[in-house]
Amino acid sequence: MGEDPGSSNDRFVWSTDRYRLTIWLDEDQWTIQHTAPNPLLGPLVISEAKHRQAKQAVWEVMTRVSKATRDNEEGVRVASSAARWMRQVGEDRSISLHCE
Repeated sequence: MGEDPGSSNDRFVWSTDRYRLTIWLDEDQWTIQHTAPNPLLGPLVISEAKHRQAKQAVWEVMTRVSKATRDNEEGVRVASSAARWMRQVGEDRSISLHCE
């Protein structure tokens, strides 16, 4: 499965040898970027989505991870970690972004 989700103050990252999912808060929207490594060209962006509501962003994370790993439990685990991180970022920035 994927590596344990890592998070710095400004980004949440989950990755495997074939996929990388990164989340960050850009002004008032959560950005979720799904990339694949490419040794010659650097990371290739597979998809990028923006959500105003954290709940929608967490659903996106769960779906992407579940599809990438073919493991629903891993998707739920990573989405739960992402939700905790998003809530903390929202509190740190004193932003109400529907992190319910």
